[in-house]
Amino acid sequence: MQTLKSNIFDKIDEQEFIVIDNFLPDNQATELCDWLISAGQQWVFNPATCVLNDFYEQKAIDDNCREYLQFGKNFIKYNDDKFKEFQDENKISIHDTPENMKKIFYVIDEFNKRFNLDKIKIFRAKANLLTQYQNNKKEYYDTPHIDWDFPHHVLLYYVNDSDGDTILFKDRKIWKRISPKKNRLLMFNHKVLHASSHPIESVARFVLNYNIQKV
Repeated sequence: MQTLKSNIFDKIDEQEFIVIDNFLPDNQATELCDWLISAGQQWVFNPATCVLNDFYEQKAIDDNCREYLQFGKNFIKYNDDKFKEFQDENKISIHDTPENMKKIFYVIDEFNKRFNLDKIKIFRAKANLLTQYQNNKKEYYDTPHIDWDFPHHVLLYYVNDSDGDTILFKDRKIWKRISPKKNRLLMFNHKVLHASSHPIESVARFVLNYNIQKV
């Protein structure tokens, strides 16, 4: 097990991003993967990965910014408008069966255990599914964005092996690429501009996205 002994949130901010491979026990990683990629799963269609205003802003800077459809599943989110009362635990909304929510918490439970945390606040947990599309190229990427502008951290857990890098930006220019790998966890501060990219070789790319805050 890979450990980071100092405060994990300070360490993420210091290093700007952290990648940990083999994050979950193998049986949990396999269970998550088998569940989310299984036939018959219901996903919500979105015509793009981000809002179009952000897309047009980046497109004017770099023509390699492209957009394509995304499918999603919401597991945890807050009901209040723009998180005005996000400290109220009663506002949390959970969107699946107890059995499935247990799987979603594998990543959170391991995060707490590994970094000696009693608990963290979860603002959102969701799954994203990106598919291949015709005439896609490796240099293309989806819209750079931040999830929200209040202080928090982002955990991206890669469910399956695929292509379609997560791209981190500085000054709206590509800074780092992180390749999807089953059971890999990427952690970064909410201020880091980031984007997904659609797979070319793989049929589909599955990621779990958590927005969290230390308590």
